[in-house]
Amino acid sequence: MEAVGRGWNQVMGTFELERIIIAAQSLGTARAALDEAITHAKERHQFGQPIGRFQAVAHMVADMATDLEACRAFIYSVADRHRRGEPCAKEAAMVKLFVTEKAKEICLQGMQILGGYGYMLEYPMQRHLRDSLLNPVGAGTSQIQRNIIAKQLGL
Repeated sequence: MEAVGRGWNQVMGTFELERIIIAAQSLGTARAALDEAITHAKERHQFGQPIGRFQAVAHMVADMATDLEACRAFIYSVADRHRRGEPCAKEAAMVKLFVTEKAKEICLQGMQILGGYGYMLEYPMQRHLRDSLLNPVGAGTSQIQRNIIAKQLGL
């Protein structure tokens, strides 16, 4: 049983896990966007070749994949810290901020690769982008995460 008057600390402790979970959800959204972009880049042909063979598209996909791996590693690191019971308010805010913002970028790049198809309801990219815009809001906006990080850094 927790001591009386410690409710705020309990609530704040749940925010750490919620922020890690939202980061993981954003990772899944970004992964789906990357997968769809790769499929489209292989299947869509222009000028006699798949658009994925064009350097600009290939570099966008490479950047998306690199960002995705950085997000995955960061989530695993913070989740492991939380699992071990170590304090991680700052790191949970950082991972939520970083991954949700990167997921938005990845989904926007995916939309660019799909072009007009990305806006059509028949293609899931439009849903991935909408989902990626919502995740930075839950469990505290990106601005709130920056406030938490700054405070934890002594500012």
